[in-house]
Amino acid sequence: NYETGSKQQQITLYGFRDDNNYWEITRTDADEEKFQNSSDPTALQQIKDGDIVRLMHWRTHRRLHSHDERPPVTTNDYQNEVSGYGWEGFKGDSNDHWRVQILEGDSSVPESKTKLMAIYSKFRLVHVNQRCALFSNRKKLPKWGHEQVEVTCMKSAKFPKTLWRIETNQNERTPVNAPLAEYANPGLIAKVLEATRVMWRVNNGLTKSHPYESRPTTWPWMRRGMAFWGSSDRGIYLIGTPILWWTSFVAIVAFVGIQAVLFLRDCRGMHDRLLGVRERYFESVGFLTAGWVLHWIPFFLMGRQLFLHHYLPALWLAVCAMIGSLDLFTRRMSRKVRQILMAVLLLLV
Repeated sequence: NYETGSKQQQITLYGFRDDNNYWEITRTDADEEKFQNSSDPTALQQIKDGDIVRLMHWRTHRRLHSHDERPPVTTNDYQNEVSGYGWEGFKGDSNDHWRVQILEGDSSVPESKTKLMAIYSKFRLVHVNQRCALFSNRKKLPKWGHEQVEVTCMKSAKFPKTLWRIETNQNERTPVNAPLAEYANPGLIAKVLEATRVMWRVNNGLTKSHPYESRPTTWPWMRRGMAFWGSSDRGIYLIGTPILWWTSFVAIVAFVGIQAVLFLRDCRGMHDRLLGVRERYFESVGFLTAGWVLHWIPFFLMGRQLFLHHYLPALWLAVCAMIGSLDLFTRRMSRKVRQILMAVLLLLV
């Protein structure tokens, strides 16, 4: 049960399957009385857009319920708590009534836009009394809720976070010739796009603070490392080799500065050859610098936790740029001098 609000049974979301996922969709008492007087009171009835239904949790026999109580985590005035209320044999009340609004269907199955169908229909559940929609924004409950995802009923909620879909549908009275719904088999591009969307969403969801987190502006200078493991008298701490990190970043900055100077001098009619390596320098080190930018800049768009190890792919490209610069600008020196320079650099690293 919730530890706040109504203290009724929790309604949550989580990322794996078990028997707690099943709900029985039933009529309201008024509709049940009308249907009992029909010619075939035992027949299944198709749920249509606009119908009012009740959902009963099949294991605990408690109905999906909402009322004017604030949720445990999202305590805004326009959010209502969603709970499981009742017991086996209890008839419930009007706070268990939800209106089905079908918003999307599968284009290959036109009926799914007017009749509730598993997999194909995306629908909202709007609370009849409170006029709020069943909603989830991926906020997690505290430890007493096993850190599962909070479910609320939100007034004037945006559509994407109030869309639901039936994944599995079972009924002993389902006709033998009933149509079967199934997921479309995605192609390669669809799989890649879906995986990218999921990775982006999960990464952006890591917003809690961490004692070893750092921002991209500090990575090239290696202002902060991070602890991987520790005990009372020893630990493993990630920290880079300063000479390698700093000189590689200097090589990137030097390339940008040199290109800017060359551009300005070209505008004045002075076409420098840069010791005869200008084209090679632009093509090789320029390529590596562009790669460094593409592996570093995107992290500025992320609001999630970031750590020093996120810089490692960009660091690899910066090191290659540094070695490429050193190779090009020492090529006119003697072999012995170049060997001494490389040996000194290796020793410093």
